[in-house]
Amino acid sequence: MASPNNGITNVHKLKIEALLSVTPYKLIDQRPVRRVLATDPVGSGIFRRCLHVLLYYKNVSEADSGSVFAGWAKESLARALYEQPLLSGRLRRGEDGDGELEIVSNDGGARLVEAQMNITLSEFLELKEKEEAEAQLVSWNDIDEHNPQFSPLFYVQVTN
Repeated sequence: MASPNNGITNVHKLKIEALLSVTPYKLIDQRPVRRVLATDPVGSGIFRRCLHVLLYYKNVSEADSGSVFAGWAKESLARALYEQPLLSGRLRRGEDGDGELEIVSNDGGARLVEAQMNITLSEFLELKEKEEAEAQLVSWNDIDEHNPQFSPLFYVQVTN
């Protein structure tokens, strides 16, 4: 039965099944470093900004599951991280002492989140307040301002 808020509370029941770190499939010989250029002073919220991209797909068959897709995504992501090592890196304060941020390719990996929710894709897409529901669907941890080197910069989430 639908709730008065068109099913948005169902999205609250997002259950994290697995949290994995996906590293490049081979060790990276050269570890590139790139400065992060920000127009705002560091510390004014730069650590709480992120881009969420949601892609929806229907299963081709009953045997097709999010776990199969997550396995495929993990393998593909490992190859992509080898080609673009900065995606598997972490933030750190520059060594020159000025506190500037830089991304260091350290093979820390991207985060792959497998989640489950108790609403079908069709029901989700029919929600009147889908934008609010989408915001609740994404699992994300902000970057730790004091120890950014421990926070992944790149997340992929597969939700069944």
